[in-house]
Formats: sequence, structure tokens, C-alpha cells
Amino acid sequence: MKNPINKLFVLLAIVMSFVVVQSVSAAEEHAGGKFCNVIVYGEVTDINKANNTIVVEGATTVWGIPFQYLENQIPAIVPGTGDDVVIDAIQCPCDSKIEACTLSVNDSDNLLPSARSPQYPTP
Repeated sequence: MKNPINKLFVLLAIVMSFVVVQSVSAAEEHAGGKFCNVIVYGEVTDINKANNTIVVEGATTVWGIPFQYLENQIPAIVPGTGDDVVIDAIQCPCDSKIEACTLSVNDSDNLLPSARSPQYPTP
């Protein structure tokens, strides 16, 4: 009777190791900067502070721009209509929304890191 139970525990251990390896691999991919896979650049043509979105070149909507935070903490990189921006972003595979990871306004050296960015300081 012990032999089948031992085999069951061995099988369970093997399956659990695959689950652990998969999650570690995903964390390494995020830390390596592969998480943000889209670069959006051009002139800001529309801003919606209520939804935290900007439209670049009249065609690409980028979500996740923290306007209130920027205005209070880093006013040098608050994007405005007509500003040139470079945004490192991720495109969601589910709904194709583009979420900002980093933001640079008018070739500024000030760069906004976000929680989706590998440059984000971890506590």
C-alpha cells in the first residue's frame, strides 16, 4: 500500500515544480524589461485626465498616465496638448489597450517610472 502513495507524492512534487518554475520565469521576464513591449511616440493630440489617457498623433490612446501624481510630484513631465512624448508601454493581449510603463515629454531627461517598468524602485 505504501508504494502507490509514494508514487502519488512523487508525481505531485513533479507537477508542483512545473508551477513554481513557470511563475519564476514570468517574474524574470518582467524584471528584464521584456514586459513593456510597445513604444509610442509623437505629438499629444488629446488628453483625458478623468480616464488618465492621452491620444498620440490622433490615433493611439495610451492609458495609465497618472496626471494628478505628475502635477503634484513631477510637474516637468506633465504632458500637454502639442507636446512630443515617448512612451514605453505594454499592449494588453486581452483587449489591446496600451498601458504606459515610462513617459518622457519633449525629450526631457525626466522619466516617469511606473510599477510596470523595470526601473521602478522596489520597496
